Amino acid sequence: MNDRGFDVAITTIILIIIGVAVLIGLVFFIKGGFSFFKTGTDPLLKTQSMEASRQACELLCRSENERTFCCEPIDMNGEDILCTDSKLDVKCNMDCSKVVC
Repeated sequence: MNDRGFDVAITTIILIIIGVAVLIGLVFFIKGGFSFFKTGTDPLLKTQSMEASRQACELLCRSENERTFCCEPIDMNGEDILCTDSKLDVKCNMDCSKVVC
């Protein structure tokens, strides 16, 4: 008998089901699937940002740029902090009380 037309229909239905499953998986992954990458890399990126800020402040101290060191905030993880902040733990001999911002 002629079963060829029936085989094509079954194959098409299977491919449509697989395609819909892939699209559902793709939408799920895009909506929330990347969050586990963020939770895994967030501590590393924050540490690198803090170290870069610390090095920038140490360079300002060595270059004796008092105004920038004492008055200009540095963006660290979306937060503006000064080089004199204790979070950075920069050892510098500059006296910021004499600097007019």
